[in-house]
Amino acid sequence: MTQTTGGFSATDAKIEYSLAGSTWVDISGFANSLKPGALTRASGARWTHEGDGAILTAGKLGTLDIDVSIIYTEGTGDAMAILLTQMQTVGGGPLYLRWSPKGGATGEWQFTTSVGVLKKLDLPSPDAEDAKPCAVSFSIEVATITKAAIT
Repeated sequence: MTQTTGGFSATDAKIEYSLAGSTWVDISGFANSLKPGALTRASGARWTHEGDGAILTAGKLGTLDIDVSIIYTEGTGDAMAILLTQMQTVGGGPLYLRWSPKGGATGEWQFTTSVGVLKKLDLPSPDAEDAKPCAVSFSIEVATITKAAIT
């Protein structure tokens, strides 16, 4: 097979969040990384008295955890403030994510989550020996991801 020539660096990815799945807020200027977990599917096996191999069946898709790292800032409308509000909302506030690894131009792929549960939000951890900008991370669990070309 011929080697691909379509590889690219995702340094200009576009990352957005939404609280309702309709209006999206671009946090590419805050986001440092987005790491979706692996897609998984439940499976089951049973053995019979006859034969040596299992009877294997496929089940439902598993949920997916997505870890995001953002630069910590203290503006009232900044990503950290919004995430903290969603985390502290009784029962958990809704959160959707979508991202385009190539940057969000027409025709590029975009991955969009179903409504998610904000499961973890790290608080700022100052370190006098670290000169890098302060960052925090959060994890969201979602049921599904859809991929579509950006129009």
